[in-house]
Formats: sequence, structure tokens, C-alpha cells
Amino acid sequence: MITKTLMLMAGAMTLAACDASTGNPDETDSADADMVVEENAAADGPGMPGTYTIYNAEGELQGTATNMADGTYSWTDAEGTPAAGTGMWENRDGKMCIKWTEEGADMPGEENCWTRGEAGEDGRVVWTSDDPEQGPAYVDENVG
Repeated sequence: MITKTLMLMAGAMTLAACDASTGNPDETDSADADMVVEENAAADGPGMPGTYTIYNAEGELQGTATNMADGTYSWTDAEGTPAAGTGMWENRDGKMCIKWTEEGADMPGEENCWTRGEAGEDGRVVWTSDDPEQGPAYVDENVG
């Protein structure tokens, strides 16, 4: 079931790559259409492997999260410094849930689940946390 869902998602991404004015794929060869998609954390939810550039409500860069297909992610702060630690992400109950563990920590950090909203006029997608103390994030998504 998961593999079937991911194959459908890959098909949707292929359609999204079509040029709206002509309906032709953007230099996509036929081998891409036969690509086998591996099972990963992206099944049945809003999070996908890719890069998420995150801004606060004032438009200030907070950092960049890079989600890998194996369910891990890395974090780079606004100054471009990679964070030391291990990030895990998964889709659950229609949300993308993340957990960060600082390097050398005995216990993993708190889990935080995010709901994906709509894109604003600037193209950034609003993500809302389940944690009421956490403000919304405004995200440029480069996924797929």
C-alpha cells in the first residue's frame, strides 16, 4: 500500500513538472516514468523529501531543513551553520512530525507535529505547529 501511494505521488510530481502552456514535460525522459519509488517516511502525509527554507512571520530566515527519503533530516541555521545532532521526520495523522536529538544527548528531544496550510501570495506555505507556544512557519518548499 505504501509503495503504491508513493508511486502515485511520483506520478503527480511528474504531472506537476509539465509546462502548463504546452502540456509537455520539461525535458523528462521516459526512463523517469518507470522509476521505482522506495518506501519512505513520506507516505500518506504532507511532508516529503526535499528542502524546506523556513521563515518567521516577519519574513526573517530561520534556517533550512533538508528531509531525506529515509526519514532523517538535517538542519542548517540562518547563518549557514549545520546543526550538530540527528533529526527524524515522519507523516502521521495528516501532519509532518519532527524530532531533533542534540549531538551527545542521552534522550531525544520533544516531538513537534506540523500541519501544512496554503501558499500565500509570496509562494511560501504556512505550516502550523501543534505546540501553542510555537508560532507558524512560512516555508519555501523545494520537494519531490
